[in-house]
Amino acid sequence: MKWLVALALLAALLFGGAYFASPAFALWQLKEAVQNEDRDKIQALIDFDSVSADLRRQVDSELVKAAREAKESGWLPLEAIGRLGELAGDRKIRRMMEPGGLEQMIASGEVRPAFEYLTLDRVRVKLKRPGEKDIPVTMIMDRQGLFGWRVTRIELPGHQGE
Repeated sequence: MKWLVALALLAALLFGGAYFASPAFALWQLKEAVQNEDRDKIQALIDFDSVSADLRRQVDSELVKAAREAKESGWLPLEAIGRLGELAGDRKIRRMMEPGGLEQMIASGEVRPAFEYLTLDRVRVKLKRPGEKDIPVTMIMDRQGLFGWRVTRIELPGHQGE
């Protein structure tokens, strides 16, 4: 009977460890998929539609909003400024979302990930190169099933937690 309790405790510990370590495994799978150019696996691990829509929302910052308002003012010079602001924001998103853009950002160089559970089903992952002081790439991953994860958001600097 004691060995049954011990076995149940061991199984619970293994399950809990796998459950909480699964985001790190998903990130490793994503890096491997990028290195092996496995487009199907990349598609399974990144929700490109969700990431793209959310990036559009984030890039629509105060500056771009002001530029769009200027565009609608009816005064030709302000309209030109508004159109430039709108194009700049859209161009950043397109560059990041074009084939290979997001994957390169995620898997570029030697990075040190930091995981922060927001809920049991949502994790924030910060990727930063060792020794660099630049702002880390921040991704939000949502649980898919029991152990699977998928990138659903890239947080731009200043937009964390929106």
